[in-house]
Amino acid sequence: MVSLLTVGKGWKSVECSASNPNVSGDFSFMYNVGASGADPTAEYRAITLLYSDLCEKAYQFFGEAEDADGVNNLRYLNNNPNKNVRLGEATYAALKTAAGGGRYVFLAPYYDAYQSLFLSRHDFEAQIFDPYYSRETAALFDEVNSFVTSDEHVSLSFFDNNEVRLDVSEQYLAFAGQAGISSFVGLGWMSNAFIIDYIADRLILGGYTCGYITSADGFTRCLGNADCTVSILAKRGAVTFTACNTVVSGRASVVRYNNFPVNAKEGFYVYEDEKVASHYIDVDGRYCAACSSLTGFSSAYGCGEIVGSLTAAYIAESVDINRLSAAKEKGVYAVYVDDTTLYYNNADIKLTNLYSEDFTLTERLF
Repeated sequence: MVSLLTVGKGWKSVECSASNPNVSGDFSFMYNVGASGADPTAEYRAITLLYSDLCEKAYQFFGEAEDADGVNNLRYLNNNPNKNVRLGEATYAALKTAAGGGRYVFLAPYYDAYQSLFLSRHDFEAQIFDPYYSRETAALFDEVNSFVTSDEHVSLSFFDNNEVRLDVSEQYLAFAGQAGISSFVGLGWMSNAFIIDYIADRLILGGYTCGYITSADGFTRCLGNADCTVSILAKRGAVTFTACNTVVSGRASVVRYNNFPVNAKEGFYVYEDEKVASHYIDVDGRYCAACSSLTGFSSAYGCGEIVGSLTAAYIAESVDINRLSAAKEKGVYAVYVDDTTLYYNNADIKLTNLYSEDFTLTERLF
């Protein structure tokens, strides 16, 4: 329930008050109550109610593990291949954006399989599910690869009125039945990018712009009338460090990719020898990251669009500069750290507190 106590003016953490299942556990919402000139107590109550409602709806719209009452989500779509399905507006928009970013949306079988690896408590357990260690897992993923990379076996078609069709070949359906695969499309680690866009866009439409939302796994939306400090994290050897800071102003989106765990809510497993199995899965089912960390910024697009523009540049053997340059042309900028060098492609991004303790981090505009 929303507190009936008087709320003072200033920065407050907005907490979800919904009692039904919701997504709030992955997010932190900070708001400068009263900065717009509104009564702080009334504004805090109103924004708490709206945020709570949005967190509850997002759980239904973006659910992949269970069906939702009154709306067709991704779970429903996966259960109804080769049919035209009308999705909820938010689900349809997210899926269409994700599908425009490459084949990652079809990697749901990998995303599901990796959950067992990430939940492992010991190396010998994790290695059972890791294709770099297990021949059986590698062979299974190689078979999955032949389906998820082919439009002939799995594809999406989008129509008016939020209708979408998931086409799955008879051969893939038969294989899925034998292999225990129940999902053909999914957002996986990208899910919170679209959830945060859904919540932020509707808060802005409601007139609430004096704050920002962050997710535990690296997505940030600044609502328009508040500054937000973003830390660029990186790792060298066994040392995780803050490479630099930057302040994001106005309406902006930030996406952080990092090949190391920042908190327990991210999908990673760290082996005893410090090798990291991450949720950045390529089309062959192997985890892969081009560098320690990459952070994308845009004032023109949401987090979902940034993911669509930058993911293929990061899930690679080395950073794909051509993809980063193409993203820059449309207004998506990047900062990445590779060993002792910090690269950035927009001189307007002001980087401060550059790391200089165990070694000197060098800046380079590219």
